[in-house]
Amino acid sequence: MTHIMTRYNQRILSCLMVFSSFFFILHFVKPAKAAEGFKKAQPGYEWSFPRDHGAHLEFQTEWWYFTGHFQDEQGRQFGFQWTVFRRALRPLTQQLKEKEGLNQKSAWRTNQLYLGHLALSDLSEKKFYYFESIQRGVLALAGASENELKVWLPQMKAETLNSHILSLRGEGKKANSQLLIKLELELPEHPLLHGDQGFSAKGAEKDEKGQVNGSYYYSYTHLPTKGSLQLDGKRVDVTGQAWMDHEFSSSTLSKTQIGWDWLSLPLKNGAALMLFRVRDERGSQYDYYSGTYLDTLGNSHALKREDIKWIAKKVWQSPQSGAKYPVEWSLKISRFDLNVKLKAHFNHQELITQKSAQVVYWEGSVEAKIQHQGKQYQSDAYLEMTGYARKFEQQI
Repeated sequence: MTHIMTRYNQRILSCLMVFSSFFFILHFVKPAKAAEGFKKAQPGYEWSFPRDHGAHLEFQTEWWYFTGHFQDEQGRQFGFQWTVFRRALRPLTQQLKEKEGLNQKSAWRTNQLYLGHLALSDLSEKKFYYFESIQRGVLALAGASENELKVWLPQMKAETLNSHILSLRGEGKKANSQLLIKLELELPEHPLLHGDQGFSAKGAEKDEKGQVNGSYYYSYTHLPTKGSLQLDGKRVDVTGQAWMDHEFSSSTLSKTQIGWDWLSLPLKNGAALMLFRVRDERGSQYDYYSGTYLDTLGNSHALKREDIKWIAKKVWQSPQSGAKYPVEWSLKISRFDLNVKLKAHFNHQELITQKSAQVVYWEGSVEAKIQHQGKQYQSDAYLEMTGYARKFEQQI
């Protein structure tokens, strides 16, 4: 299913280590010179939609990310992850074009790589399926529009059909499994901007210009979803709810940051919670916490370390990678009277992406038992955990 690359491109890919959801691609460049020539995310970005749903080629890395849950007519429940990444190999300045002869048109010459991760968690059967793909951004084999949400690989495609409907398709094939997802998602009018009006810092350390590393980051949190699922030849209609993230940047994590934990949690009556923690090898006191709480009136509230009490309670060790992942957590946001107990629907939701990103991470469906402003209920969330198999080393 993956594109057959030249030996040269395979070597580039192994260096890039491009990765799933929102931090993955940020890390694998040198902290100083690797991002020169690209724009760096900083506070003060002026958002414009639908333009900002599209690609931002002046930034080095970008990804479009969907997770969610749906069920068939018999009540069989599933979680899914759909992610496409764009990675620029170098900034396409006029000087570079002249130096390398890039003004001489070649149908196979490209400055962009696209990677895809597709995963399905069968919650009823406790089975996990994942697929990966990679393609160069040439000959319309893979790409992303700069004007609207339209991004694709041969096996994956997301595009807006109109101002409020988004089409999502993902296909994966292995020797022992086949998957096809076709979904339509309803988009609300306004996205949720994280951090400082959409600038999401990834640490507190500042560079020589006094700037912190970060990205531009927004979400849609409650997307009514319908469509079909075809698994191993059997097709069923499904309905559910999805979450969308879109993020772009040219920054890196710091040398001492070793991985992260990220959570998307839909709450009742339109409320929602996004959290992340970037772990630091120097000790938990250096971990960086951030998040956004969306209240029932549609107002967003930025969360800082002092707002968040997020504690791992139980660990599962992967028999494939040996990584030890926290699969049960307690979470408390006192500021909004929110207490949550999180537990993986099942433990083995690990992706080992040797054919694309060449990294190991856990991304899966979790159940959430919630006490929120005097009410108790359950919800389904998505949790991502990286850096547990090994520390992410800077590669190029």
